[in-house]
Amino acid sequence: MKEDELLIHIDFSENYNCKQHSEIQSCHFGASHSQVTLHTGVAYTSDEKAHPFCTVTDYRKHDPHAIMVHLEIALKKFSVKMPSIKHLVFVSDAPATQYRNKQMFYYMATEFFKLKYESVNWNFLEAAHGKGAADGIGGVLKRTADRKVAQGMNIVNAKDFIDAVKDVQVDVIYIDNEEFTVEKATAAQWNGVKIPGTMKIHQASSLSQ
Repeated sequence: MKEDELLIHIDFSENYNCKQHSEIQSCHFGASHSQVTLHTGVAYTSDEKAHPFCTVTDYRKHDPHAIMVHLEIALKKFSVKMPSIKHLVFVSDAPATQYRNKQMFYYMATEFFKLKYESVNWNFLEAAHGKGAADGIGGVLKRTADRKVAQGMNIVNAKDFIDAVKDVQVDVIYIDNEEFTVEKATAAQWNGVKIPGTMKIHQASSLSQ
C-alpha cells in the first residue's frame, strides 16, 4: 500500500438486541426488544496500523442507501485524521442486497468523489469466506454491552449502546435516523441501469477522471 491509500474491510454485524437489567417475563421471551444496527470495519494504512471502527444506529435497514450513509460518516472522520488519503480500497462480502449491486456501483462512480477521493476499488469476497477482523469488532462490542447489562445498565437504543461500549478501543460513531431519510430521498431521484453479470463481478474500480 502507498501512503495515500486506505484499505477498509467492512461488514454488518448481526443486529444487537437491546436489553434491560430487569425485565418482566413477557418482555424477556417476547419479540418486543428493539434492535441496534452495527456496521463494523477495520481500516489499514501503509504504516500497517489498524483502525477499528463501528457505526451504530437505530435504523434497521441494510440496503445500499443505508450502507452509503454508514460509509460517508466514517470516511468524514477518517479524512480529518488522515488528510493525505486519496485512494480507497474496500473489501467486503458480496450479497446482492447490500454491497454488490447497481446502486453501490452508482455510488462508487459518484458519491465517493464528492468526498474528495480520487479512486475507489471494491473487492468482493467469495461466499462462505469465513470470519474476518470486522466480525470480531461486532463480537467484542456486543459482549461488552451484555456485560454492562449484567452489571445493571439498561440498553434500549443506539445511544445507550454507545455509552455502554465507550471504553472499548474501537471508534464507535452514532448515526441519527434522519441521515438515512435524507440519503433515501436523494437516491430515489436516480434510475439505475442493471449491469449484466453483476453476480460474477469480484472486483470493481472507479476513477475520478
